[in-house]
Amino acid sequence: MEYIETFADQGHHPLEERLFQAALDRAGERRELLERLTRQHQDLVQLTRRFRLSLENILQDGMMTRAELETQGREYIALQRQHIDLEESEAFPLLEELLTEEEWARVAREMPGRTDPVFETPDQVRFHNLVSYLAAGGERD
Repeated sequence: MEYIETFADQGHHPLEERLFQAALDRAGERRELLERLTRQHQDLVQLTRRFRLSLENILQDGMMTRAELETQGREYIALQRQHIDLEESEAFPLLEELLTEEEWARVAREMPGRTDPVFETPDQVRFHNLVSYLAAGGERD
């Protein structure tokens, strides 16, 4: 959850939103897609925080039923999957169609430098379990 909050919510989604913004004027009837994905980013930030706080509460012996936690987790995963599928199947092809090389470069220049702590410069201390899990091909130890 920390990885999603520190990288996806604070770095990856703002980059996508700048790309969406750059394409809005030329998106025509597909503009709603980019606006919907931007709203989903905001929803995902809230759901990520809520789910992380629920997990932390349980780790500190807080009270929450398994059913409540499971419902939160399933809702969270479902929205994440739906969002990613929509981006990959519709939004990213649209951006490829609408944005020029200069616009891609401009957005990249304007974004503050942010590296992915797992895939670009692995933070072996903070994300040890995640790095190990991914290095093993997603299989449990």
